[in-house]
Amino acid sequence: RQSARKFVATHVLPYIDDWEEAGEFPRELYKTAGEAGLLGVGFPESLGGIGEGDIFKIDNIYYDLDKYDIRLDAAQELSNKLLPILQKYSDIKIEIRSHTDSRATDMYNLRLSQQRASAVVDYLIRNGVDRSRLIAKGYGENEVVNECLNGVSCSEYKHQENRRTEFKVLTVGNYIGKN
Repeated sequence: RQSARKFVATHVLPYIDDWEEAGEFPRELYKTAGEAGLLGVGFPESLGGIGEGDIFKIDNIYYDLDKYDIRLDAAQELSNKLLPILQKYSDIKIEIRSHTDSRATDMYNLRLSQQRASAVVDYLIRNGVDRSRLIAKGYGENEVVNECLNGVSCSEYKHQENRRTEFKVLTVGNYIGKN
């Protein structure tokens, strides 16, 4: 099963402009997405491609332990991948969903994840995205992506996977394939 992250990078991002010009999300991509086990995860056919409620993780939007500042690698990913989409499609609204690992108290992690989400919103606003299109939401350690829960011994790499930011599409407007 192909990861959603690899699928989007390989089959979606390079062709977004072509699909917009054609006015639809290619049917052959649905077949490829289905074979990769991804339909219903990030490519709902009923919405014609990228749709409301989809959650995307862009690689390298990670944080250092106990920090919420945007690292250089994260700034590059935001500038190269998310900003161009938000600038081109001004009717998309997103929720910035930030997460922590489980190595502090639940309350601390909830506050830290909210600070992380707010830092991303601030970065996007500084780069020309209207605040009304962005919602910052911290989830703390409530949605870990691996087995690293409270009391579980994990490597630094595994904890890093949980210190991440994702993007949920709230409204689409006239985005890819939607009439």
